[in-house]
Amino acid sequence: MSEMGRVLIFTASAGAGHISCANALKEALLEKDSTTEINIVDMFKLSSITSGYEHIYAILSRFYPFEKIFNFFHKMIDRYGWFAKIAEIITVVPLYRPTMRALRQYNPDMVVGNNALLIPVLDKCRKKTEFKYIVTVTDIITVCRWWASPLADIVFVATEEAGKTLKSFTPKCKIVRDYFSYREILPLSDEKYSEVYEYFFSNTKFLPDKPTVLITGGGLSTRKILNTMKPFLLSSNYQFVILTGRDESLRKELQEEFQDRDNILVLGFTDRNLDLMAVVDVVISKLGSVSVVEIEKLNKKAIFTRPIGHQEYGNVEYIKRNKNFVFVGRDTERIGEEIERLLKRDIAPTTAHIQNASAIAEYVLRK
Repeated sequence: MSEMGRVLIFTASAGAGHISCANALKEALLEKDSTTEINIVDMFKLSSITSGYEHIYAILSRFYPFEKIFNFFHKMIDRYGWFAKIAEIITVVPLYRPTMRALRQYNPDMVVGNNALLIPVLDKCRKKTEFKYIVTVTDIITVCRWWASPLADIVFVATEEAGKTLKSFTPKCKIVRDYFSYREILPLSDEKYSEVYEYFFSNTKFLPDKPTVLITGGGLSTRKILNTMKPFLLSSNYQFVILTGRDESLRKELQEEFQDRDNILVLGFTDRNLDLMAVVDVVISKLGSVSVVEIEKLNKKAIFTRPIGHQEYGNVEYIKRNKNFVFVGRDTERIGEEIERLLKRDIAPTTAHIQNASAIAEYVLRK
């Protein structure tokens, strides 16, 4: 048995970010001690009542009125303790018993929670059974009241603002600042960069002397970006890589639409997205927290579209501190001109200070 023993990471399929952070932490812990037994459990799938929650989150970016309702409840939870208590009951009731069953099944020495909705459930379980209890906050500045667990041994947050907010909710919350559970991103050596660069341009029809732009995301937000910048997209002066993620219908649609364009490459899900970011000149991205910290760590020029969900509002404030970043929000028609502006600028020195999942693993091992 390793020093950490058995680790159970509770996450939730509410967007790819939580799953990505859970996987990053698992890999980091195993890197420190390969004998550790680590399991990741999607808590939403433990109950038939919550199993459809991932579909609710999926439509946030598609139906603005629904997003407004979601944001209203988020603000009410943060503003009023009594409202949060009522919402907690609704959350805890369907998940408490199946979560306790999972805890008995895996019998973990350490439990990690990485979704705010899960924390009240894990707090209730923590009152009934003994385990080391860690919270890894997956938002940057705008953090929900529920993250502020009074029972967690450590609550890892990315920024000073997030820490102060959670302390205002729970003064005894054990905050550790400047940590976010994203995968380790090491600077590419000249040799490695040349290898990635050569691989990319030898496997595409792209020309190394033309500016290359990476568009990440998927779904309706990507469709809107492409529609509003269509003239720029079809210009022979630029090259575009479009990542559609797991949206297969969008991938097929775009591949058919741009099949005759040598300056446009459409790809579905890929585990080489960091390599792609490394070789392109500009990245266009949604405002998800994982995307923000990874692009910042790579020190890339980037353009960000609007926040989706209240938890991303603070990300706007955060990216405005970085001179390599531009926020266009809903005004996606500006993207073409902002690409041209960014291409004329030198890359500013990196401002990245948030430590990754590997640093979290090291911190946990020291305690």
